[in-house]
Amino acid sequence: MSDGRDNETNNYKSTSVKIKRIRYITAVVLIIFVIFAVFSYREDLTIENFRYLMKFVDVKPLTFGADENAQINFDSDNSTLTGSFKEDLVTVSKTAVKIYDLSSKELLDSPVSLMKPALETGEKYFAVYDIGSGYIGIYNSFSKLWEKNFNYPIFDVSLDMKGNFSLITAEKGYTSVVKVYNDDFENIFNWRSSDKYAVVSDIMTDSGIYISVGTIRNNTSGDVVSSLVLLSDSSSKPIATLDFQSELIVDLSFNEDRNTVLLTDKALRFIDKTGKILTEVFFNSSSLRKFEVSNQYTALVLNEKLVGKNHKVFIFDANGNTYMEKAVVTEITDVALSDNFAFVLGVEDITVIDLDTKKLKSYPSERSYRSVHLFDDKNVYLVYDSLAVALGV
Repeated sequence: MSDGRDNETNNYKSTSVKIKRIRYITAVVLIIFVIFAVFSYREDLTIENFRYLMKFVDVKPLTFGADENAQINFDSDNSTLTGSFKEDLVTVSKTAVKIYDLSSKELLDSPVSLMKPALETGEKYFAVYDIGSGYIGIYNSFSKLWEKNFNYPIFDVSLDMKGNFSLITAEKGYTSVVKVYNDDFENIFNWRSSDKYAVVSDIMTDSGIYISVGTIRNNTSGDVVSSLVLLSDSSSKPIATLDFQSELIVDLSFNEDRNTVLLTDKALRFIDKTGKILTEVFFNSSSLRKFEVSNQYTALVLNEKLVGKNHKVFIFDANGNTYMEKAVVTEITDVALSDNFAFVLGVEDITVIDLDTKKLKSYPSERSYRSVHLFDDKNVYLVYDSLAVALGV
């Protein structure tokens, strides 16, 4: 009997020694990895990144159709705007910029004084500005990093994934000025026009900084002319300028191929980096409802009538080829688009389109949400007054 007990004790001791040895080796490997990471990637190791990693052990969105959901309660008034930044919810009112995590914890409360708030989010920073005044503030997840009051109103701001950003304003003697700043908030490039009125722009970094600017003006006969101006920080002259007679520019955005996706009141165009038009899609008698661009895809929502629930959702690839077309019977209020899914928000439901399988599924809504924002590639925030719900597929 004693020999059996001794053998069992010896086995326990042997196993204990092996476990301790494994723990020791694991600890040593972890320490070596941390030291290597600190010295090799010290510029990328930030408080934001560590907090982002902690999200994986925190609250996560639930799936559509679940009985429960991750809910955020936030302060709101009639002027409050919402957006998603690094998986947190950003709210902007006339008096405050706030950030909430999925547990409704307030991470930032920055006082502001804005007449008409505007919000633009990027990968590294987000911008808050006052349409009609010259104020802009740049934020990360924890604080306001930079702010400036220009002498003329700011009309549009865009940010790229590197933290560079552009803004549209004016100067004495010029109807429009596009100013470009790097991620250290240094003014590195300016484009000026004395006859064109810039209304929208986008910026991206790809072996240089590139800017697309949408402008309008009147020609000598009084007709409206919209122009797309393609710029680079490496040249004082535009790469290309394209004119569109009797059209009004509505929006534009770069995609991952550095093509400019240009939306006017009459057509959707895909234009390459040299200014060549790749694709043109004219609306004809259909009414434009929504427009959204991700890295790979562009979503366009049209209605054949001015009112009604019969909509068509078109998905285009990066070069403007029609990837898919779906009929959606709902009163569409907003669209969010990732490289995997399209989330079409309706008054009574939300339709999720799987961009890999090209299948769609609709889920009833608890309430008439007013906007949808991407949380990540497969999850979204559904936003109502003073309330946001995080759901996904």
